[in-house]
Amino acid sequence: MPKFFFHLRDETFLEDPDGSELPDLAAALASAKEDVRSLISERVRSGRLVGPAIMFIADETGADLASVSFKEVLSESAPWICE
Repeated sequence: MPKFFFHLRDETFLEDPDGSELPDLAAALASAKEDVRSLISERVRSGRLVGPAIMFIADETGADLASVSFKEVLSESAPWICE
C-alpha cells in the first residue's frame, strides 16, 4: 500500500515525518479533507483565526500530488462563509 505524507503550510510549514498508508490518492484526499476540517474546528474552538492554509499531499519520493486548502473545505462544508 502506498504511503502519503500530509504537510501543512500556514504561518509556518509543518512536515509530516511519518505519513500514512492508504490505498490510493482518492483516499489520501478524503483523509486530508477530514484532517483540514478537524484543524478548522480546533482553531475555531480555541478562538484562533482560520486564515489561508493548505495541506499538501506528497508521495514517498517527496513529490507533491495534490493539495487541499482551508478555503476549499470551508466552501464545500459551509459555502455561505466564503461568499
